[in-house]
This record gives sequence, structure tokens and C-alpha cells, in this order.
Amino acid sequence: MDPTSPTPSATVREAARRACSDATRRGAPAWLVWRHALAPAASLPGLAVAGASDRFRWELPEQGFALAADGVAAEIEASGPERFRALAEQARSVADATWLADELGESGLRPAWLGGFGFLDDAPPIGPWRDFPAARFVLPAWLDVRDDDAAWAHRAVQVDPGAHAADVLARLALPRELPTAAAAATRGARLRSELDESDYLARIRLALDAVRRGEAEKLVVASELRCHAPGGLDLERVLASLRARHPGCRIFAVARGDVTFLGATPERLVAVRGGVVRADALAGTAPRGRDPAEDRALARALLESKKEQEEHAVVVRAVREALEPLCKTLELDEAPRLRRLHRIQHLHTRARGTLPPGTSAPVLRVAQRLHPTPAVSGSPGDAALAWLCRNEGLDRGWYAGGVGWLDLAGEGELAVALRSAWVRGSEARLFAGGGIVADSDPEAELRETRLKLGMAQAALAEGAW
Repeated sequence: MDPTSPTPSATVREAARRACSDATRRGAPAWLVWRHALAPAASLPGLAVAGASDRFRWELPEQGFALAADGVAAEIEASGPERFRALAEQARSVADATWLADELGESGLRPAWLGGFGFLDDAPPIGPWRDFPAARFVLPAWLDVRDDDAAWAHRAVQVDPGAHAADVLARLALPRELPTAAAAATRGARLRSELDESDYLARIRLALDAVRRGEAEKLVVASELRCHAPGGLDLERVLASLRARHPGCRIFAVARGDVTFLGATPERLVAVRGGVVRADALAGTAPRGRDPAEDRALARALLESKKEQEEHAVVVRAVREALEPLCKTLELDEAPRLRRLHRIQHLHTRARGTLPPGTSAPVLRVAQRLHPTPAVSGSPGDAALAWLCRNEGLDRGWYAGGVGWLDLAGEGELAVALRSAWVRGSEARLFAGGGIVADSDPEAELRETRLKLGMAQAALAEGAW
């Protein structure tokens, strides 16, 4: 979008004065967020391949909704079993000290925290995920929002005690520094990939033995596909490919320094808006057919498969048990429906709950009850996590964790970080997994994982030089 900002109005100047007064009075930082209109036809800024600034992208192409954020005005981090509660408390503390200069006065996303969290509640200080803590969200310095035919921007700055309004206004008016588009390069060798299928198959069989011995009802075993693009990867091309191939998914990218975590996830973990809680149960997988007749046959086989129905039912039960204590009413689809996507289809059950009048359930509080669902770890949860930590042999990082946004009131949307890749320079690591239950066939599980990995691999190949 246009990197220049309009001239701050009287509304903004008054908000700046109040923020300075508040910060000085409390002896602690305050924050000022300026919200103003953008041209509806404006495009989202590009995603730099590397840089010091945090960057975040989030799109729902079919709904015409997109976020593009850069920089940090405030950040919150947490780890350990209570990481979601700690994040919510930190976010609320910043919200209480935030002043909004709103030049629109209409509905639409207000200032928001953007970020995510890892699969596990702690994070190693070294390794490929070292810049991705157990949980981290930022209030971005720049945030552009496009919602169908409307577009607006947020500019946020920290206001320290003793700051002068004139200095704060000058910082608000600074132009956004956007990355310069890279010069077109000659396409080089194809994306090279490496997956140790024999090792993954052995871990599938190990999980199947554990399930049949009664150590767990379900185990989700993940794999990692390492890729190399000799000339590097163009992340804009990768995101454009994900957007075109998977318009019904949530397209995301979280970048810190020279590492970007991106993907196209079909699964919402939870959304909380206006007292309504929504969640998805997505488990049970089949490929799409090469023609309509084959596609119908594969869909029918998926709906009638005892193994896939069993795997799906475990997730549905966990979603119900997590949401019932929070909701006044809770409705789930009576039977799973098909979630048809590019090259793949899933069993899908939707959950919708209403909160009791006068109560609130911040999206992070609900996420704490839901994550990790049996769709990404297994069941029972504690036993499955313990088995994975002992036997999976994979640093998942933020894969199968969550990404998304929450507003200053604590409402928002988080998605399960699936069909995703870790990217740095010319290197990429793709992640996918399969749910193992007593009736699982190891070879079939391997084929399913190949299919899932192939979806992200195809998008990376579009961006390989």
C-alpha cells in the first residue's frame, strides 16, 4: 500500500497530547495508534526476504481479507504451561495504556496483536527456530488492513514518560520503509528435495505399535522435507502461488530477521468475536480425483471409512470438551462434512458456541483449552505429547502451533499452523504429519503425508530460482 501517511489531524494531535500526559503521569510507556483510510484499490506491501524488522502477512483470499504488518511498537512473549495466560495479561496491560486516534469511526479491525506460538510450550535457544519463542505477538508499527472493498491503516508508536507531543507526531508521520523489489533473475535449477521415507515409515510403525498396545488412542507423527533452491527463493512468488492454489485457506507468513515461516492452513483453531466462539475439527484425509467421477468416489470412501471416521471423532470429542465449560450454548455439526481443497479433502466438523451474557473469553484463553488438538498431537493429550517428545525426533518449532491475530479487547482468530514451511535464503524445511489410529496402514499414511508435503512443495517450486 502507499507508504506515505496523511497529515495528522486535530484528532491525532489531541490523542498524542493525551498519550504523552498519561505516560508521564504513570511513569511508564503508553502507546498511540493512528487509524486512517487507504485507497480501496491499494495493494499489500511486499514481504522482504530478509531484514531486521518483524513482518507478518495474513490472508483469506476467498473472503477478500488481508493484513500486512511491519515493525514493532510493542511485543509480548511467554513460555511454559501458562504461556497463553501470561500473554493475555501482558496484552491487556498494553491495551490499558493505548490511545487510539481513530479517523474512521466505523466498524472494522482495530489495533491488533499479530504473531503465534510453537507446538510445545517451551522453545530451544539454539537451532533453526531460535528466533521463534514459545509464544510471541507484536503490536506492529505499521499495519494495513484490506477487507473486501475497504482498506485502512494503523500506525503505532511507543510514547515514553516525558515525551513531547510534537516529537510523537513527527514519528507518526515518518514514511514506511518498504523493501525494494528484487531484480528479476534467470530461473536456475529446480527445487531439490530430500525426505527420509524409510525413517518416517519406521516412526509410523512405532506409533502404530504404541496405539495397539494401548499407550494412546491416536498419535500424530510429523515429518520434515528439506529443500534447496540453488538461486534462492522468492517469497512473493511463493505467497502468490499459495494464494492462487489455496484460496479457501488462511495464507500466512511470519518473518523475523532472515527466517520466514509461511504456509496455507485449512484449519481454524479458534475465533472469538462478539460473544461467539467458533472452532474447527479437521481430521481424516483423502486425495482429490482426476475427474468428477473419481472425485466423488474418493469423497464417498472418505465419508464411509471407519478408520478416518474414528480419527475424526477423536478430534470432535476434544473440541466439544474444551468449549463446553466456556459456552452457554454449543452446537456442532451432526455429522462431518467434506472440506474440499486443492488436491486434498478432509472430514470437517464446525463448532459454534455463545458465551454467557456479560462474560468474555479472550481468544488466547480458548486457545489454551484447545491446543494442541488431537489433530496435531494425538489422544489422550498428555500421553501423546510424551510419546512424541520421546520418539518423533523432530523439532516442530511453530509447525502445528498457531498463527493469527487478536485485537486489544482480546478477540481475534488463530489458525493451526499446517501445510507450512520454514525458509531461510535458499533453504526450506516443509512439515506435514498423519494421524495414527489402530486401523492405520503405514504405507497409506506415508502416501497421505507425501500428498500434504507436495502442496507446500509445489508453491516453493514456483518461487525457486
